[in-house]
Amino acid sequence: MQLARLKSEAAFRTLASAVNDPSPQVRAAVVTSLAEHDDEAAVPILANRLAIEKDPFVRKATAYALGRFHAGERTAALAVALRDKDSEVRAAAAISLGDHADADALAPLASALSDRNDFVRAQAARGLGVNGRQAVLTVPALIALLTKDEDPEVKRQVAGALGQIGDRSALPALERARRDRDPYLAQAVADAIRMIERGR
Repeated sequence: MQLARLKSEAAFRTLASAVNDPSPQVRAAVVTSLAEHDDEAAVPILANRLAIEKDPFVRKATAYALGRFHAGERTAALAVALRDKDSEVRAAAAISLGDHADADALAPLASALSDRNDFVRAQAARGLGVNGRQAVLTVPALIALLTKDEDPEVKRQVAGALGQIGDRSALPALERARRDRDPYLAQAVADAIRMIERGR
């Protein structure tokens, strides 16, 4: 953790050498510290750690760490993590994939809309919204989620995503959802409708 503060090549190399430490707590600290260096050289190290790591806590920390980067290898590693057996790891991967627009993340995020975990579905929807118009092909799946999902946070995130994507085909479903008894969903839907009608 102290090495994370030292933005030097020597500190980075020292951290990288500790990524296979026998202690899960140390490995989790190492992957987090590597990410704080903001050096793209960390991406293959983190991607490999995510692929071979047995401890779910460390996998989760690694998925969050990869969220700081933009390299293609990062997206591929997080896409695999979206299928992890541990729901918290899948959630971390969904959050990281939605940290910034990334066309390569669209397909894995769209697949995660059917995840059995509510939080993962919500974060997958949020991530698609971050991609704006690039995610227009996912609008039918988002509409289906808005109509059928039972979790209110999933529906709120879907509404927000539909607003950010801006496709007018979502308006009828949003108008129906506007009458929902959940005031937070109704507000999210109203905001989404305004965004679409403004042509954002």
